[in-house]
Amino acid sequence: MEDILPRRGDFPPIDYDELLGECAAFGIRTHGQFRSLMLKYRRRLLAVDREPLAATELKIFRDEWGPAIVADRIRRQSWFNWAGSVRLALTWEFGDAYDEYSRRRDAT
Repeated sequence: MEDILPRRGDFPPIDYDELLGECAAFGIRTHGQFRSLMLKYRRRLLAVDREPLAATELKIFRDEWGPAIVADRIRRQSWFNWAGSVRLALTWEFGDAYDEYSRRRDAT
């Protein structure tokens, strides 16, 4: 990931086993397949990550992470960790099928 996305996105906690399972569920099982997916959406991921958040989103993050972390994320213009970036790429690539998978995953 550090060759594709900025290192500022490498913050815990990331459950890599879960993330690899999600990729495998959609046929992404090799390093090359994963790299191709991430490179396909790299510029779009970086652009979305730099977008400012809405006031309601900022409030949610301040409540969850605290004001100091949110201030740092604003300064860095970065919101997603690597897991979030991978999941966003999966959403763009697989659309409704991945959205449904995510709903089922989050319901457990």
